[in-house]
Amino acid sequence: MDELSHETATKLQILRSLLSSLPHSIPDGRDYYGFEGFTPSRAAVDDYGEEGALNHAMEIAFCPRGCQKDVIVFKEQGPGLVAIVSTLEKYLTRFPMSAILLKWVDDLTEAA
Repeated sequence: MDELSHETATKLQILRSLLSSLPHSIPDGRDYYGFEGFTPSRAAVDDYGEEGALNHAMEIAFCPRGCQKDVIVFKEQGPGLVAIVSTLEKYLTRFPMSAILLKWVDDLTEAA
């Protein structure tokens, strides 16, 4: 199994820290982001592949109508949102050169 590069591991650590300390103006909740124990559906994997299925789930969660001007606005904070870091870590270990997943890390970090 592949391992995360030092750079990617550091970026994920920073993202986890940022998502864990979002401003109090963003409400706590579990309605929008359910990435705890994320597993894509078999249909999504069949349609998009594993990497694509995660990308699709993230597009639905973070950009349901397309990101306006490439800006992600968090609707809530909490464990379901922070869990995206563990999910990205799992998939980037499998797909360490995934440009789309690495871009999600950068985009989420910028949004946080």
